[in-house]
Amino acid sequence: MSEDRDPDGKVMLAAQWLIDTAERPHPLVPELQRRFDLTAKDACDAIRAANEVARSVGLE
Repeated sequence: MSEDRDPDGKVMLAAQWLIDTAERPHPLVPELQRRFDLTAKDACDAIRAANEVARSVGLE
């Protein structure tokens, strides 16, 4: 399955990018939409996933 047809894959790539990025750009949602070709909802899902990982390992 190609990445374009796998929105969950793009969301997870975006979430990983957020985890690996020390300084998050602002505004974040449009940046994720542009960088990973996400919808606004998918960008929010990526932010949520990255934040959940950060909380689970004590980074927040």
